[in-house]
Amino acid sequence: MKLQKKSLIKSNQKSTLNLKNKTNIFIVCTMIISLVIITFYLFKNQIRPNYLEKTVVSSKRYQSKLKRLKAKSLKKGAIILFGDSVLESLSFENNNIYNYSIGGETIGLLKKRITEREYPDSCSVIIMIGLNNFLFNMSPKKTYEEYQSLIDLTTSKLSFHTIILLELLPISANSFFVDKDEINLLIQEFNIQIRSLVKNDVSGKIYFIPLYGQFKDHNNNLKTTYTYDGIHLNANGGDLLKENILSFLFNERIQ
Repeated sequence: MKLQKKSLIKSNQKSTLNLKNKTNIFIVCTMIISLVIITFYLFKNQIRPNYLEKTVVSSKRYQSKLKRLKAKSLKKGAIILFGDSVLESLSFENNNIYNYSIGGETIGLLKKRITEREYPDSCSVIIMIGLNNFLFNMSPKKTYEEYQSLIDLTTSKLSFHTIILLELLPISANSFFVDKDEINLLIQEFNIQIRSLVKNDVSGKIYFIPLYGQFKDHNNNLKTTYTYDGIHLNANGGDLLKENILSFLFNERIQ
């Protein structure tokens, strides 16, 4: 009887020890998983955006293009395109249209670039920027604020007579850090912000070209007929974008 009692006590102690070990293992695993999630979140939303922006601005391609654009002279009444690789891919036969877009550029980089030179009188500027902010996982709130600051800067420049804001286009590409559905939702919200800026403009300088609806498919993604990789435009997409720009310039008699 005593032997059975001792055996039962030992069994209970062993069960209690196993339960404690399992509990400790569970706690350690939970802490490790939480640490991994926090590290991933910090990398995605803080480290990665800054790293990618610095990588772009320090690249030979960016610096070389920046140097060429700074050396290029502009004439009075010039039409200047500011944007990223989506606009950069466009070329125009009109000698009065200057494409000052640089691939990989963010809103912050464009704002800095605009302040670094003087512009002749009566210039018209066409701005399509912000996609890389979202692709780099930058804060949507900060992105909206930077865009507002950029537009405030351009409207304050006396040499900029007309400011034309273009909607951002949808994307159809996914990657480890990029979810197309999430990005497209952010882009739509961003385009609403652009429309709001135009609606509330008191300078009389700002115009708006809607584009998103023309480029999206029934799933709200960039149409495959307009892209070669889900983000950048192919010849068909470039032609449609250029057609919208030229049509607006012609209708508004901005030449």
